[in-house]
Amino acid sequence: MIADKMHLTITAISVKAKANKNEKDFITDIKLHVYVSSKDPIEKLEKTLELAENNCPVDNIFQQTKISVEAELHINAD
Repeated sequence: MIADKMHLTITAISVKAKANKNEKDFITDIKLHVYVSSKDPIEKLEKTLELAENNCPVDNIFQQTKISVEAELHINAD
């Protein structure tokens, strides 16, 4: 929705998540890899990811815990 509002043209998007656990099987951190195919400027795509993180209710829940969530953007310029 945010990409649409920013008038971005995204031809493909996928997300892969990896969670690390401690010895008690509690999640300690999560790393998201966001793969986007687009010809739009990198700065605009990075801003879109930032806005999505700020408006994501799941991300907001994790911010209230000790579980860190980090997103990394990978761009494929069609």
